[in-house]
Amino acid sequence: MNFLTKSVLGAISMASVFAMLQGCGGDTEQGACCQDKKPVAKAKEETKSSTIKPVVKGKIEEIDKVVEVPEVQGERIVYIDRNVTVIKYHDRNVTVIKFHDRNVTVDRIKVRPDARIDGFQDGDILTGNTLVLDGIKSSDLDGNVTNYKWTLDDKVLANVTNNTIDLPADAGTYKLCLEVTDNDSLVSPMTCKTFVIPAKNLDPTAAISIPKLNDQNGTKNKIKTICPFEVNADNSVATDSTIVSYVWTIDNNQTLTGKKQTLSFSTLGNHEVCLEVTDSNGLKNRNCNTITVNKHEAPTPNITITDVDGMVITKDSLFKRLGKYNLSCAGSKDDCGNEEPMTCEWNAYSYRLGKDGEEIPYIGDCFNTAQHDAHGPRISKDSWLRLCSSDASRYTHVHVDLKVTDRFGKTQTKKVFFTVAP
Repeated sequence: MNFLTKSVLGAISMASVFAMLQGCGGDTEQGACCQDKKPVAKAKEETKSSTIKPVVKGKIEEIDKVVEVPEVQGERIVYIDRNVTVIKYHDRNVTVIKFHDRNVTVDRIKVRPDARIDGFQDGDILTGNTLVLDGIKSSDLDGNVTNYKWTLDDKVLANVTNNTIDLPADAGTYKLCLEVTDNDSLVSPMTCKTFVIPAKNLDPTAAISIPKLNDQNGTKNKIKTICPFEVNADNSVATDSTIVSYVWTIDNNQTLTGKKQTLSFSTLGNHEVCLEVTDSNGLKNRNCNTITVNKHEAPTPNITITDVDGMVITKDSLFKRLGKYNLSCAGSKDDCGNEEPMTCEWNAYSYRLGKDGEEIPYIGDCFNTAQHDAHGPRISKDSWLRLCSSDASRYTHVHVDLKVTDRFGKTQTKKVFFTVAP
């Protein structure tokens, strides 16, 4: 049998098999049936349609039929057919390879939608307070997306395209997932992304300290006009970072920077001092204090008496007759706490007590001068006195007065008394 004969017989055999598969026999009636079949071109057009209904006679366990569908990933292919049990696919072709019935019907080939999450990358660290659920780029090749289902760690959030949610308050890793449904009621495979919420940064605390207002015993002092005083931010803290900026605002019209400042006010009344601190995380905190500026009070005199050997004379010490003593007003302060400028005015006299306890002066103490022509007062920061007489009957006590005047014109006098040794 030559090649041509084999080809012809092969063609006849395949034609017979094809006719049998189409339900056509060899008699005239069956042949007419075959002749009534639609043209090949029209059959190809039906092949591309959504319904294919091949008719199978006899018990056949396997057959291949090809249906064109959009090019998609395999897990997104969905088919509706009560008889077809397996579908295989490649590119734009889907092939039915198994069935269990005399009739095989592929009603429709559908494509699942594709869910897509945008707005952040998988594993991103999110530091804001809110997150926009962005699923707008989700798509469906053979229709359109009709519903969005968001879940955060398996908890349903919102069935909308875009929605703003509050980020979790606790630090940790969270999983955000999205499923979309198309107009054929097909649900996409779930797509997920994770994000990380870091430990929340704590706001710093701005604390204003004014040492002038509190002494060691907690007694409040008063701030006076012109008197300088210190404000500092020593007690300001940043728990999880460091403070990098200190900004002071005085009465809303003066701005200063730095951890410590020296201030003064020229007018009485209330003044506002504010401090704003910024930490290394960029977080800020502001705090304000109201400071009341008061009128000036009298200064505080201080008397220091020493003998010629430099020994300090206390109130319990005895003065020596004919002894010389040095006087100093060093340490006297105005109500700003300043020692200078301060005017010191000294006066002193000796006396004895009368029978009724009255003072009987004796001014032979040579106060401020070796001659007896001046016994005070004397204006000087430092002065001295000498007890000139050794006669115990003339005087038994010494009285020293100090009057100080500060730069505000306020005055105060201090008196000390000493007993003279017999």
